[in-house]
Amino acid sequence: MAKKTSRKNNLNELYTALDLMMTGNHSSVAGSDFLMSRKTNPNYGYIDPDDINDYNQDFIDTIIKLKPINKVEVPKNLELLSNQYTDKRKIIEKFDHANYDNAMASGIEAAKELGNYNEFSNKIVLLNDSEMNIFFDYIALYRELDDKRAIINWYLKNPNLINDENKELIKAYEQASFALLRLDNNLDHGAIKVTDIISQNEYILIDKALNRSKKEGLLYACSILNLNDYVISSGGGLPLDPKSTGGKTVLSILSKYLDKIRNTNDCFSPDVRECVRKMYGLALRGGALHGMTIG
Repeated sequence: MAKKTSRKNNLNELYTALDLMMTGNHSSVAGSDFLMSRKTNPNYGYIDPDDINDYNQDFIDTIIKLKPINKVEVPKNLELLSNQYTDKRKIIEKFDHANYDNAMASGIEAAKELGNYNEFSNKIVLLNDSEMNIFFDYIALYRELDDKRAIINWYLKNPNLINDENKELIKAYEQASFALLRLDNNLDHGAIKVTDIISQNEYILIDKALNRSKKEGLLYACSILNLNDYVISSGGGLPLDPKSTGGKTVLSILSKYLDKIRNTNDCFSPDVRECVRKMYGLALRGGALHGMTIG
């Protein structure tokens, strides 16, 4: 597509740009007053069709059928835990809001890593709250800042962020682990019984919005905080349909890292960070979260 910014475009210049696109395998060509680009979405960098049609069906079949090694019982006090979840979610949101400027200080670098950076406008491309949430999650938990997770660096530099109300929860936040949750069974009070493909553990996930969406059978890539009786996500998450081509492609990225991630107790290992970057990045560039709403 060619995006005109003036009626005075020189046709010869346009034809030359088109020729470069077709014969030179360029993804975009900038003219004097136009930008010609080959894109699946006008806001994103070009994604080759092969990039979203490259999946490992054997791996997909395995994770769909995987049985958890460690199972859990549904807590009898699920309603109470659900009420606690609401309070904990507010605490996390307050902490994230206080660190928004810290996160965005490295936003351009993070967007370049993930691929949702528009070099022509010099802007980060985020189209909704769902994309913002996984972008923030990536910066907080999977980018290194002074040899540690960014989230740890933030509160070490500003100890006033931690108080008696949030210190235990923020400790769980800084230790959050990357998970690929298979949504097995919707429960009452906003809970879901899930299986983490990575740890092979069964958990009770409390996520009221995800519960309402009734997505049993889908997979959900996110960072989880272990609160003993149940787990919650950090706030950002990527729903993936194991039957769709795009979902299979993003899921198959994990197949190249799964054994290494399972064999380490380090939630911030180079393999974890690289895997998250590739999965989140492909989803952001491909628009996987365009139709997803929060709340």
